[in-house]
Amino acid sequence: MQRKQFLKVIGLSVFAVSAAGFTKLSANGQTTGTTPTTSDMLGPYFREGAPLTNDLTYPKMKGENLKVVGKLLQADGKTPIPHKIIEVWHCDHRKKYDNKSKEFRCRAKVCTDENGDYFYKTIIPPNYHWRPKHIHYLVRNIENHQELITQLYFEGDKRINNKTEPTHFPYDKKRILTPYKNEENITEVRLDLILTAL
Repeated sequence: MQRKQFLKVIGLSVFAVSAAGFTKLSANGQTTGTTPTTSDMLGPYFREGAPLTNDLTYPKMKGENLKVVGKLLQADGKTPIPHKIIEVWHCDHRKKYDNKSKEFRCRAKVCTDENGDYFYKTIIPPNYHWRPKHIHYLVRNIENHQELITQLYFEGDKRINNKTEPTHFPYDKKRILTPYKNEENITEVRLDLILTAL
């Protein structure tokens, strides 16, 4: 990797855009932000029964490859939540949600590891109608914490503006993420999820 690109990757890793804003990461990758992740609309296309997988891609899928990484954290913004499910979903490259197939395309349950880390591979979804590009999240059944329904967005999307801002769920700049190239030269974003205590 060239020095310039390496420094760019390291710099973005240290000040990763996350649910806690531009959350500073320590040398061991722990987040230091404590702001709970804000809520967003569930939307009409949530579907029960998605498979447990880290790969939302499928044959003939089109679009720019994307890796999403992050941590699931308790309300203190520091304590990781291991071995818990995060549900994610988005539209496909045709701007359609898979509401019927057995493949559950562009839908998954992702499990955090022993350190509360999660990741999944997919594409950057297209925008459709008035909506900017986005990926849905649902985290539920976490002891002593509220259910979290939220979405991530992408920096530079011109459809993120006041004219299209949802009335009850305004676009939170802390969830508008700037993509960067990781060490595998894959486009990546980081979204740390900080839950709210009951």
